[in-house]
Amino acid sequence: DDDDDDSVSGAESDSSDVVFVDETPARASPRGGSLARAGPDVVRATADALGLRPKPERGMGNCMFCAVSSGINTWLASARGSAGKAADKALVSDATREGKKKPSLVTWAHLRAALARHLRAIARDAPKVAGVRDERGPFTSPHEEVVIKKRVRRAKELVMCTLMEGRQGRAWLTRGALRFSSVAERFDKYVESMATDASPFAGHETWRRYWGADNELVVLASKLRVAMVCVEAATGKGGVFLAVPADVAEAREDVSGKKNENENENALARFGRYVCDGAFETYDRSSSFGGDVSNCLRWRVSRGAVTLTVRLARADSKAARRAVAGDGFGRRLLPALAVVHRPGHFDSLQPEEGYVLVMEREEKARPRRAR
Repeated sequence: DDDDDDSVSGAESDSSDVVFVDETPARASPRGGSLARAGPDVVRATADALGLRPKPERGMGNCMFCAVSSGINTWLASARGSAGKAADKALVSDATREGKKKPSLVTWAHLRAALARHLRAIARDAPKVAGVRDERGPFTSPHEEVVIKKRVRRAKELVMCTLMEGRQGRAWLTRGALRFSSVAERFDKYVESMATDASPFAGHETWRRYWGADNELVVLASKLRVAMVCVEAATGKGGVFLAVPADVAEAREDVSGKKNENENENALARFGRYVCDGAFETYDRSSSFGGDVSNCLRWRVSRGAVTLTVRLARADSKAARRAVAGDGFGRRLLPALAVVHRPGHFDSLQPEEGYVLVMEREEKARPRRAR
């Protein structure tokens, strides 16, 4: 959905890997094949590169969630019948808890509900992830109790502020009646808006409060363990981004190198990664799990140590089977989908019947520096 021009803008980045709150597209890298140079034809170039067809989405403000659900449903309707364990659990949990039959397809409502639950869970678990002691004690002194509770509140507020950061449709959280509200109060309003059907507010000045944008795309990618290609056609600059869980885009040595508590607290903002500057390249089929197409989109992240490749694969292929199987740190294959961010709207890009998109992760060791 469209940008909020009055809200705070992020700085333009030179990096090849952009943390998801930095929603301004990074400048194109000098690598050949960059789709950031495709301009207004970036959607067509991406569709041609991956062998996809455009699918218009309807939703009256729910279009981002509709676009994601279309991609998930491609997997559910395929020979695999699943978009991975994490996605299946997150998107059908409401139905199974109520004793209903597992839905064969998901809707924007499933996506909104899953997003709201995950946003609240992230804030709730922030102190534990940061290594802060339980605020319920026991404590050795009243002073220690005050210190621990202050650190718990700080960890939660850091996470909440990060989730509410960005330019797209979130300026209202710091204006009007919410201007002097606490971080927790603003966060509650934000989560409530993400869980709400946007269509009744169509044409009203508050409509865009309920739209999903890049931040929410990355949070969903992290929760569902699905790679999401986002073709940026809303800014006039073009470019293709990739939303993935944080561990997928990070080298093992970078994660294992986080040793002290301060680094853990700073890392809390990394719920997912929004990688810029996808490049059109040729896929070497002999080097991996096979397939019958040779075009792909590729991103290089973590200072070149990690390569993320999105390509088309047969739904009955070994690559598709491995993409939906299991989970774990740095998993090599993930289910993938593609959306298009147009001015004020999201559409999707879909493979032909019998095919799905997969994302393949490859990591190489960095050369050791001579002492």
